[in-house]
Amino acid sequence: MTTKKVFLIESSTGEFQGAYDAQENPLEPGEFIVPESSTEVEPPPPIAGKTAVFANGAWSMVLDFRGQVWFDKTSGAQVQIDVLGQPSENLVATYTPTPTIAELAALARLKRDTLIQSVSWRYERHAREMRLGIAATEALFLLDTYVQTLADIPAQTGFPQSIIWPIIPA
Repeated sequence: MTTKKVFLIESSTGEFQGAYDAQENPLEPGEFIVPESSTEVEPPPPIAGKTAVFANGAWSMVLDFRGQVWFDKTSGAQVQIDVLGQPSENLVATYTPTPTIAELAALARLKRDTLIQSVSWRYERHAREMRLGIAATEALFLLDTYVQTLADIPAQTGFPQSIIWPIIPA
């Protein structure tokens, strides 16, 4: 029995569903029994993140976000994408809420504390040199000024939204 390859199409979306070997009609040789939602036009090769869709006699590749979770821009609510094509303009793939003033302040204090800790070894070295009677590797005035400026950051105008960070002395 002779067969002919046809390509099945989902009737409501035009989405490619798979290949099918249509059988020759035994009552009408040369004619094939072809499913209603199919075409003989071969779909393009698969592309990650896209789906082949047949419309107006031709295939096109359409973005496919189905199964992904996106977020509503306004509420931040999760939305499962369940339709083919580009999601609504009100949805975003990632949602980062605007941090509160308290969160910004906590992050700034954490950065400040980390910067102060990153130079503490220089104070320890200076103290050790003084105890041993060795000439100091550096004067501490610039380092003290730097650390005090860091300590005063919460008092800056605009804290925590706008911070001027001091430059570490060499």
